[in-house]
Amino acid sequence: MFKTKFATRSLKQVGSALVATAIASGVCLAPAIAVAANSAVASPTVVATGPTNLWVTVGGVGYQAYTSGAPSGCPTVSADAFKAWLSLAQAALLSGKNLSIRYTDCASGSVHAIDVIDLNQ
Repeated sequence: MFKTKFATRSLKQVGSALVATAIASGVCLAPAIAVAANSAVASPTVVATGPTNLWVTVGGVGYQAYTSGAPSGCPTVSADAFKAWLSLAQAALLSGKNLSIRYTDCASGSVHAIDVIDLNQ
């Protein structure tokens, strides 16, 4: 019985520590959105990357994400979000599945900055 209580308590402490570490380090796959985002759903036709940006074309429209060097007023995302979104976009491109992209217009409306990417079945 002592082992069970100890093991349960230890797992709770580890879980709490992981959550606290994630919060403290800012691990998040989607940046905070201050305004309502627009959305698009379609199969991607282009998925391209540069050193600090991701470009996904869905429904004939380009959507972008930046880890740094974003145009004025556009958000940047973490490297983890960048890699996750790249993986989802490539999976959709290769499988022919649809992506749902929520985005915010920035740089005076000339850039569709990605807020969230979801892979649809």
